[in-house]
Amino acid sequence: MVGSVAVPILLVLGSEEHGGALPEPERTTVAGSPRRGTVEEFEAGHSIHRDDFEGYVGLLGGWLGGPEG
Repeated sequence: MVGSVAVPILLVLGSEEHGGALPEPERTTVAGSPRRGTVEEFEAGHSIHRDDFEGYVGLLGGWLGGPEG
């Protein structure tokens, strides 16, 4: 389904080592699927916004065109 999205998307993944919810091989398949998008993986678990709030907000701000960090 990710590959069928026509608008730009931001796919944010937590690392599998830290408890991210998307295991291999699905992780690689999904990460390689966006036609128009950005894929970022954090050294964080499933709750990236709690594990790395500053990095998460900085990424969102940059992707949306706002101030970073």
